[in-house]
Amino acid sequence: MFRIIGFKLPFKALGKGSVRASNGRFFIDSKSRNYMSAVASIAAKHIHGVIDQPCSVRVFAVFQRPKYACKVRKRDNVPSYGTTWLKYSAKPDSDNIAKALLDALSPFMSDDSIVQHLQVEKVYSRLLKGSDDVWRPEPSSVYVQIAYAEKDEQRIQAYCYQLPAWAQHIEGEDNGEI
Repeated sequence: MFRIIGFKLPFKALGKGSVRASNGRFFIDSKSRNYMSAVASIAAKHIHGVIDQPCSVRVFAVFQRPKYACKVRKRDNVPSYGTTWLKYSAKPDSDNIAKALLDALSPFMSDDSIVQHLQVEKVYSRLLKGSDDVWRPEPSSVYVQIAYAEKDEQRIQAYCYQLPAWAQHIEGEDNGEI
């Protein structure tokens, strides 16, 4: 049986800042430290105990939509760029978002090496229509999902892994030698 834990962080995703060294000591910048502390306090409400089984972590980071993408056509009150999420390809980098999040979740995982599957998606926020008939972007947030098998199921799952469909296509090609 799988356990799935999900929670929403009501603030913008941050990438993990670089570690600084001074006088032989290492420091994480205060912005990253505060972010990871806030993530851990929200995660503590949803994760009970320590996850020690291989798991999958999914992150859906929603960033504030820029003003140009919030424009609405006056003649029919329809947003020019649509109302759904839009692709986001700016900073912070996906890998740094994952590093900050996994470091914040370290009190709840035996080790972050148990993460077998990691997926990070970045999008601009949707436009939501208020009761006053005005379109507004939803606030920045981060959706997190952690899925893992119970201990008894883990042994079975280890023997059932298959090559993903996209990799099967690559496997059939002649890629040359390295």
